[in-house]
Amino acid sequence: MTTRHLFAAFCLVLLVMPLQCFLQAPKNTFTNFDITDGLTANNCKSLLIDKDGYLVIGTVDGLNKYSGRSFQAPGNGALQTENIRDIIQDKDGSYWLANYEHGLMHINTDKPTLIPETYNITTHNNTTPPTWFIHKIIDDKRGNLWIGTHESGLFVFNKQTKTFKPWKLNSPYSKFALSIRSFFLEENLLYVGIINGLAIIDLNTRKTSFAHGYIYSKNGFDPTVRAIAAWNADTLLAATDRGAYFYLKNQKRFTPVFHLKDSPDLRSQEYNDVIKISSNEIWFGSVNRGLLMINPYTGSYMNLTNLDSKKPGFICRTVNRLIKDSSGNIWVAHINGLSQYRNVSNSFQNYILPSVENIAMSAKFLLTHDDQIISYDLNNLYRWNLKSSGPEQIPNEGFSKLSTASYLFEHKTFGTVVIDGAGPKRVNKDGRLERMRNAENNPKLFAPGNRWGHVTSILVDTINGKETWWIGGDSRHVMQYDPYTGVTRSAVYFPAKDSLSKEYPVAVSKIVKDSTGTIWIATRRVGLYYIADRINPDLKQLPLPLWKPGSFITDNIADLHIDAKRTLWALVPRKGIMRINISPSNRAVSRIYPKNNSTEFPELHRIVEDNMSNLWIGSSNGLFCFNPNTASYREFDYSYGINNQTFDRTADRDTAGNIYLSSSGNLLKFNPAEVLRKPINAATIRLLSLNTDDSAISIDNGKGRFQNVISLLEGYDTKWEPSSSAMSRSFRNLPPGRYSFRVTIPGNGFTAPKELSFPIVVQQFFYTTWWFYWLCILGVVLLSLLAARMYTDRKLAVQRDLLGRKQAVEKERLRISTELHDDLGSTISTIRLMSEMAKHDVVRPEFTYLETISEKSRDLIQSMNEIVWSLNNNNDTLPGLIAYIRSYSAKFMEESGIRFSFEMEGDPENLLIAGPLRRDIFLIVKESLHNAVKHSHCSRVHISVMSGDGLSIKIRDNGIGIGKLTGDTTGNGIRNVKSRAQNSGMSLHYHTSGGTEIFLFLPKNLLQTGQKQSAESAW
Repeated sequence: MTTRHLFAAFCLVLLVMPLQCFLQAPKNTFTNFDITDGLTANNCKSLLIDKDGYLVIGTVDGLNKYSGRSFQAPGNGALQTENIRDIIQDKDGSYWLANYEHGLMHINTDKPTLIPETYNITTHNNTTPPTWFIHKIIDDKRGNLWIGTHESGLFVFNKQTKTFKPWKLNSPYSKFALSIRSFFLEENLLYVGIINGLAIIDLNTRKTSFAHGYIYSKNGFDPTVRAIAAWNADTLLAATDRGAYFYLKNQKRFTPVFHLKDSPDLRSQEYNDVIKISSNEIWFGSVNRGLLMINPYTGSYMNLTNLDSKKPGFICRTVNRLIKDSSGNIWVAHINGLSQYRNVSNSFQNYILPSVENIAMSAKFLLTHDDQIISYDLNNLYRWNLKSSGPEQIPNEGFSKLSTASYLFEHKTFGTVVIDGAGPKRVNKDGRLERMRNAENNPKLFAPGNRWGHVTSILVDTINGKETWWIGGDSRHVMQYDPYTGVTRSAVYFPAKDSLSKEYPVAVSKIVKDSTGTIWIATRRVGLYYIADRINPDLKQLPLPLWKPGSFITDNIADLHIDAKRTLWALVPRKGIMRINISPSNRAVSRIYPKNNSTEFPELHRIVEDNMSNLWIGSSNGLFCFNPNTASYREFDYSYGINNQTFDRTADRDTAGNIYLSSSGNLLKFNPAEVLRKPINAATIRLLSLNTDDSAISIDNGKGRFQNVISLLEGYDTKWEPSSSAMSRSFRNLPPGRYSFRVTIPGNGFTAPKELSFPIVVQQFFYTTWWFYWLCILGVVLLSLLAARMYTDRKLAVQRDLLGRKQAVEKERLRISTELHDDLGSTISTIRLMSEMAKHDVVRPEFTYLETISEKSRDLIQSMNEIVWSLNNNNDTLPGLIAYIRSYSAKFMEESGIRFSFEMEGDPENLLIAGPLRRDIFLIVKESLHNAVKHSHCSRVHISVMSGDGLSIKIRDNGIGIGKLTGDTTGNGIRNVKSRAQNSGMSLHYHTSGGTEIFLFLPKNLLQTGQKQSAESAW
């Protein structure tokens, strides 16, 4: 591939990786409701967050309850429950209403009809004062209700005797102490707001005192305390008809929230209610200025009612009541309806499951494949989508009501299946509930009082190619059911330990199948069981270990779950979670995970896994998240925005990863990724770095949202965002780059402007950065250079190889020509000379010349043989070399008249040996033999050859030794032999002791490769 092709491919990659981004519009700060949303009246007078966390609203036209999706009107609408000024709920869950025209009303929530009981002060006291309008009520948690009337004083109502008793308030500072406007209970002190004053009643001593009067020096009248809230241990907050005040408890006096430097309008403003949001944020509900947010430390404030009409904000100027729910949301009751200020940090969504009777006793639900909720109450089945306006009742086909529905699940063929006491039913393709076919084959299967009872778990399985349902319930049987034939049989039976336990059902809680095909059955009373052979079921109990030393695990197993990694988890109420080893060779509890602080859990009921492999556990008191990687729990309760704390019915997850849990009448929905995302304090941020694929960010001004703040995201916003939109800024899919988020609180003439800022960096995908582009270009260039270099090197290597071969041939030719010239030429010249001398020299005998000619002829033939032998490739083996050395040595020694012996130790390996090396070895041996014959005066020569780690040749004679020789010829011969050995990579050793011994060694790797290898020669 050429550089041009690589660059074109790189450009194509860039074209298919565009990054898209868009601005997420700020969420509405307020959500407003009125009669078009289901309220019975727009003028809302009172608010209550009940014990289940739901909002109860008292209007001028009746009682309303907000479910999170819609408004309901509890009780009989025909009764006169209009004009409700106050609502409380006692410890029994009953509602008590202050009805301005009809007296004190009591609603028992345990009764399905919710019919109010009315108690009239006039009736119980046999007097007829002009006005008994009840304005306020409070429960002192001692069995009494304190009743405040509009103009007729304070009364104590005994809930047990249902009688009223008046309580006298003789205030030295107020002429209108009979007009009660507010209550506030703090331990044993009851604060009573009256016209022009404040009364303090000690419930222990039953004594009454009053706040010091004449705090409003302008006209000498004290303000009317319309609402009281706690500020800190020493101070209360008071909303009055003449401004916002602190009440100093130790001094029993009021001091204004706004000082003289503030606007007179703020100091004399009428306020109906007050609520503390945080230590430096107070909300006051005004009569004609709407909602005011105040920082008491700095004096700064913001009026949300005076916002741009295009911005989301508060829509009314007359506020009646304020209340904060468990999620941190602020609810505002006003004359135009109801408004909600949503806490942007809340990730939990609370719903009330639909119920015609307003009491959902079952509250189990089914989450279908298309993320619809199927739920039921005592009588009906509902289908609803949480994004729609409300639930839709599923029509029955041939029967009027469900009979104590007990189990819901979704089947791939039958769709939604409902099993109740009358048998299995399904929702058909027309959306109607009908009986399943073949259910009549065994009509007593699902009847009350049958041998396996209430259905609690179903597992759809396939055995021998046939679909089978494993059905567990309250009895001691686990059934197998064929939905196509209706055939039912008892698959396994839980044995009873004794006659007493035989009378109690085992209460199967969950049936699952693991990856090995084993059926696991959790029970509420007899522990954990498994079935290894599904064809011939044999029930076996899994032994449970000690939870901790001295503490046994209960036999109550609430739930089972097999996670994405095929791990089996068992849930033990009050103890925690267990991991089960499902290996057939070692089925056992492999690990137990107690609570982090070693205390017991509440009752644990259900497990559901999120997309991040966390296990969410619903309990009787909150929600727990277990991280298997860190083996730690995290707890969520009211403080996280969960209205209901009990999750004991159903748990599931939709296709988007949202988790659903239910309890009696309540449904909780949340996104685990949002819930587990921890907020960051902006004041501690030096640099906020976000990944490109997770660049969504929400910024909440928190404690500063009551002020006139403005914000700007430099590099993204084009202008400063004021007021409500600056309270919470949300950005989604920010483009990669560097930003700076700035929040500014303008000065008010007395305080200096303040600004908080921190940098934000959205990291780019590495393949979109400039350095990656240059790295790619550099990589292409380097690859091109590397390819060119490799091609050049390969070409040069081929050329070097050819040149080396050519040089080797030329060298061999030169050697052969040199030897022919030196050896053969000199020998032939000698023969010619001897022949001429024999012809003309008559003095010396002819035989002398003839003998010399014969000797030279032999040398010539030997030289020719050696040349031919060295050139023949067939002789390039170690055995061939040894054989040639032996043959030459024996012949040469015989001609020299010296006794000769040859010894071969072991069989030589058939190793290849190059021709030049082979010739050098032979010439070293030849030269050594010639030295022995000519110079050592020996009578015997011995050669021994050994092949092992290499080739070893030892030549020994019995002559006079080299050390006694001083001739130049001998020295030259020795130097020639040593030089040849070193040049060939062999080791050569000489030793003289009673003769001469020459030791020649050639390494084995040199024999195998024929390459030169350096070696030292030593004497």
